[in-house]
Amino acid sequence: MGPVNMEIIIRPIYQHSVQPRTRRQIGFVPMEEADLVSATANPSSSGPLFQIAYRYGWNFDKLKSASKKCNKYQALALIDQNPSLILVPRTNGDSDTDMILDELTKVIRESGARVINFTHYGFLNESLPEKEIAIFLTKVIQSDFGKASIAFVDIDSKFYGDITEMLEKAKHGLRCRGSDQQEANACSTSIDPAL
Repeated sequence: MGPVNMEIIIRPIYQHSVQPRTRRQIGFVPMEEADLVSATANPSSSGPLFQIAYRYGWNFDKLKSASKKCNKYQALALIDQNPSLILVPRTNGDSDTDMILDELTKVIRESGARVINFTHYGFLNESLPEKEIAIFLTKVIQSDFGKASIAFVDIDSKFYGDITEMLEKAKHGLRCRGSDQQEANACSTSIDPAL
């Protein structure tokens, strides 16, 4: 079974209100449509997972414990929440990204989710992990997520333009693969060869 034609929506996350206890900004807004949330297993009480858990009303102590195990064993964890939550271990942004994304695709497909909210890039500190995001976007475009028809990809608003451009390049590059030589030559100048 090939990839489902999934709509990918880049959702800017604006860091605007301040959480009193840690002075961290909270910009995450829960997606009512999502039946599955994918988040990085960051057990810090001042990190994005805490902010996401806070907005959904989830038990953070349970998620903190699961996150530590997830990172220790470099394994995904599917947590029974409403909506369901997949904790993804931290990556080094290079060689482990492909393997983890392949496993994430499998877990999403098996979950039967229809609307996914990827939150991994909604809270970026200072730099954009371009190589990792390029791999991520290409995988999202190419992968078979089963019943999923919509993917919301949260992006820190300060990088919104960069990410939408990367998504268009990834889509364009995939359309160009397998075309005739003349079209392939025209395409090759507009896509990062790493994709």
